[in-house]
Formats: sequence, C-alpha cells, structure tokens
Amino acid sequence: MKRRSIMAAGVLVAALTLAFTDVAAATTPDWLTTLLGRVLTKERTPDEAWASLAPYVDLRLPADQAPGSKAPLVVLAPGCYGWLAKSEHWRSVLLGAGFAVLHVDSFAARGLREPREIGAVVCDGKGVFGFERAGDIALALDRHPFPPGVDTSRVGLAGWSHGGWAVWSLVNFAAQDRTPPGLSAWPRPDPARFRAVVAVYPYCGFGSHSWSPKGAVAPPSLLVFAGRDENVDSEPCRQRAAAARAGGSKVEILEFPNATHWFDQPGDFDLLPHVFDGDATRVLEERMLNHLRRTLGPTGADSNPR
Repeated sequence: MKRRSIMAAGVLVAALTLAFTDVAAATTPDWLTTLLGRVLTKERTPDEAWASLAPYVDLRLPADQAPGSKAPLVVLAPGCYGWLAKSEHWRSVLLGAGFAVLHVDSFAARGLREPREIGAVVCDGKGVFGFERAGDIALALDRHPFPPGVDTSRVGLAGWSHGGWAVWSLVNFAAQDRTPPGLSAWPRPDPARFRAVVAVYPYCGFGSHSWSPKGAVAPPSLLVFAGRDENVDSEPCRQRAAAARAGGSKVEILEFPNATHWFDQPGDFDLLPHVFDGDATRVLEERMLNHLRRTLGPTGADSNPR
C-alpha cells in the first residue's frame, strides 16, 4: 500500500509539472498516460465492469438490410456531454448507409445521464477518461451478443472530441496488448478488426495515447479539424498524425477553417457555445461515408435491390 501511495504521488507530481508547462499544446508519453490512468481509475475485473456496462450498450442495424447480408460495424463515441442531437444525426446517417452502429454509454454505466451532470465530471476532467471508455468498448465488442447480420471483423471507430480520445486509446491498447486503466484484465481485440478511424475535432492532449505505438500501423484514418475551435487544440493531433504517417499509417486530414468546435450540433446548447455549420456538416457526411465504404467494404445495403 505504501509503495502504491509513493508511486501515485510521483505520478501526480510529474503530471502537475507537465500541466504547468503548456501540455495542451504537446503530446504526452504513453508510459506517463498509462501510469497516471492506473492511479486515477478504480480497477475492476471484466465481469464487474460488464455487469454495470451491459444495460447501456445499444446496437442498431440498418432498417433495409438485405437478407443474409452482413453489415460492417461502426462504433460511435460521442463527446464529453454524452449523446446529443448530433449523435442521433450521425447514427441515422450511418444506418442509412448500411452500417450497423454501436453506442457504448460509459457515462450512464457510471450513473451519469444528463448532459449537465456528465459535463461536470467528464468535460472538467474529473472522471470517465478516454482510456476508460476504450476498455468499455473492448468489453462490448467481446461480450455483446451480436446477431449474424453484423460483421464484427470489419469495425470502424468514430469518435467526436472526448470520443476521439477514447477510440485512439483503444487503437493504442490493442496494438500493444496493454490492458486499459480501470480493468484488471481485458479481452484484447484483434487490431486487424479495426479497419478505419474517424476522429472529429478529437482531444489529443495531456492524458491521450499515441496512435501508432512501437511502429504499429494505425488503421486508415480521417482526422477532422475546426479552424475556429476554442475548446480543443489541434496541434497535439497534428503531431500524432505526423508521427503516424512517418510510421506508414494513412491519415487524411479534413479541415474547415471557419468552423467551431461542435460545428455539426444543430440548435443552441448553453453548456458549449458553438456555431452550427450545415455546409461543413454535409461535406463531413460525404467524406466520412466515402472513407468508411472504402475501408470497411460492402455494407448491409449494398446487396439490397431498390
């Protein structure tokens, strides 16, 4: 116990040192992120974690899926306020294109259900970190009873803001077979299952993991930036992207110079001021679907006669 306390103190000192040296504009070494994660999270067995998570795993299949076909699976990970209007929009878009969509609600599984209470914990960095959500997604992929119409060997990971942190953490842990903080063990997903990543104004700063650790090649990725984003600094993501490209990964960048964070969220939301940009949202929809079709292959709608 004493040794763990000393280790925790050392990690927190290192974390605070970095925090006061503008880490928002810099990436964090994987070893520090993982070590800090072990200190900040309560470790549970996979059985314990799944017992609380299972009721909050939501799988949807395309309504017009062709009989006998298999739809590739897209994991949709929303940002730090949870499931909102834009999340519903993107799920509808993906289902309409023939993809099955999985939402793993890490927040509700921990008793956080309303945007305001979720944000007060998650957006403020007090709990339910991106690396914890990565472990939740891995558990869902392993334990959820997927029907025959879902092809879980072709998985796309799509994350917005805090959700981008989550999906990139999962890619990192799977590549290294490293158990995510918060779990005592994990069912490592085969990295080959992850055929694509879409990260929309993702968080890549302090506490996040690299995308292509130890020379691993990351899945083909679409990285989306908003030029007027005042909530997330894009520089750490650009550093991650450059390192991944140098290692042979394919990373495509889509940037909207005049867009704000949450440019795809229609209507007002008092917790996070933003400007909805319908044109940018339509371009993102086209580019995202093209990226997923190209990387995941035939969808559940492709063989359905119309």
